[in-house]
Amino acid sequence: MTISKLKRLAVLAWLLIPCSAYAYNDSLLGLWDKYEKAVKRNTQHVEVYGIRDLDAHFIVFATFHTEDFRQAFSQLYDKLYPQGQEGLANELGHPWDGRPPQVEFFVGLYAKAKGLKKMVGSKNLWDLSLNIDGKYYKPASVEEVTITPFEYKFYPYLDPWSRAYKVSFPVPLAQGESSGVSLELASVAGRRELKFK
Repeated sequence: MTISKLKRLAVLAWLLIPCSAYAYNDSLLGLWDKYEKAVKRNTQHVEVYGIRDLDAHFIVFATFHTEDFRQAFSQLYDKLYPQGQEGLANELGHPWDGRPPQVEFFVGLYAKAKGLKKMVGSKNLWDLSLNIDGKYYKPASVEEVTITPFEYKFYPYLDPWSRAYKVSFPVPLAQGESSGVSLELASVAGRRELKFK
């Protein structure tokens, strides 16, 4: 690479970096930081690779929607849309309104095999269970979520190959938060447990 090309790249980087840094005001940057920490605290993941080909058989990220996470999410959403929003962001930004809080996870899934790409429907090969102190619960609902720029921003582990799901269990959130919980995933590709404190 020639020196003139390096100079051009340096100028381009110098121009672009301030644009991204000033996209949010100071109070929003603090909320993003708080939200990212809440995501890290409440997210677990597992990756399963093939022994022969080292290809990823499946990668799962699960975010436990604890009260801590919900507060960080709501504060950030309210700051992004201080006057509210009339469209899709309003619907996506208030997922818990009007419902008693239950144990809920947002799950991002990548699977290599076609039969493992979906967690819903009649061709679903996944089995999900919630373990709270040795007692097991099956999901009350598993809903596929259409991934929009909103989900990409709020769940940064998603990528273009991911599918997303909202998984709710018939357990009060307070009960789930007071104990150690784990989300257990089983399929023909393997069985894994994601432990949350």
